[in-house]
Amino acid sequence: MVRLLRVVAGFGAGFCILACLTYLGLSAMHGWINISASLPYGLYQTVATGGVYTRGDLILSCLPDAAAKLAAARGYTAFGACSFNTAPVGKYIAALPGDAVSISAAGVRVNGTLLNASTPALHDAQGRALAPAKLQRRLREHEYLLLNPLPGSFDSRYCGIVRDELFKARLQPLITWH
Repeated sequence: MVRLLRVVAGFGAGFCILACLTYLGLSAMHGWINISASLPYGLYQTVATGGVYTRGDLILSCLPDAAAKLAAARGYTAFGACSFNTAPVGKYIAALPGDAVSISAAGVRVNGTLLNASTPALHDAQGRALAPAKLQRRLREHEYLLLNPLPGSFDSRYCGIVRDELFKARLQPLITWH
């Protein structure tokens, strides 16, 4: 019995050491691991925010407060350092300041063009009702729409405009898989 306890304790200590080294390694290389189905699973490098953002940039961002509150209540994100203790999410920039945008039950339009795969879902994966954001206006300075081309992604279809002050980093995929 004592031998079994030593073996279990050894594995536990080894796991803790491996977890700490992994965390330190990811921190040193500015890494982020995606475990959400809304982006390809894998390891991403984080790069400083700021400068000029372009359509298609992959951003690590906190959600606006109202969306973060819903995400926390429904378990859409992991525990993290954003409002309501939510983790930042990885999303693509779909619309930039100056773009004319609308969000409706038909989908997201940017400058009059309906974006592919942008129709909001009426219910989440657990069957709970989702309300699409209601929006029709030109984005102002520091305002963006963030989307993922997957129907289950919790993004600007539901949270609306995301200000760049919520951006934590740009993401660059290193090793990903579906």
